[in-house]
Amino acid sequence: MEGLEELFWKLIKSKVICQSIYAVVTKINDNQTIACEGLETQTIYTDVQLTATETKESYILVTPKIGSTVILSFLNNNINDAYVSGFSDLDKIQLIIAHSQLTINKDGIVMNGGDLGGLVIVQKLVGKINALEQKYNDLLNSCKTQVVTLAPSGTFPMASFFASNLPIAPKTSVGDLENEKVKH
Repeated sequence: MEGLEELFWKLIKSKVICQSIYAVVTKINDNQTIACEGLETQTIYTDVQLTATETKESYILVTPKIGSTVILSFLNNNINDAYVSGFSDLDKIQLIIAHSQLTINKDGIVMNGGDLGGLVIVQKLVGKINALEQKYNDLLNSCKTQVVTLAPSGTFPMASFFASNLPIAPKTSVGDLENEKVKH
């Protein structure tokens, strides 16, 4: 025979819809929802919202990994209005504010779709630009000091030909290229 405590909990569970439960993620749906299975009850939830509110122009969307444990909460104790309120493991996080988007996952960080490629490592870029600037300046100085021999006699100094070409100065610095508001 069941004990009094076990009967009490059976009665409570049969009469009260719980506010939150643990579940395992079984599928990530395309419409910002997931499917999962309750750990205690094995109830299948097919359309669980990833946010508690309707997604508008600005929101954070946290997507759990398939197989991870989540906490499901229910709006107004309605099991048809479930949303994820806790995560054990994440697949990705998306931050959307108006037309700006930031996605973070195991592969890295992507801003606004990533169509512009990776971020520049400013120190390496400045080093390469400085080397190019120095080569240009050296070449310019070499050309200015050259004298071309003309046949049958005479010479032509190249300095006047290159006079309008000025050396690159000052050299490029990190501050010329770096956006202080975005760091990595």
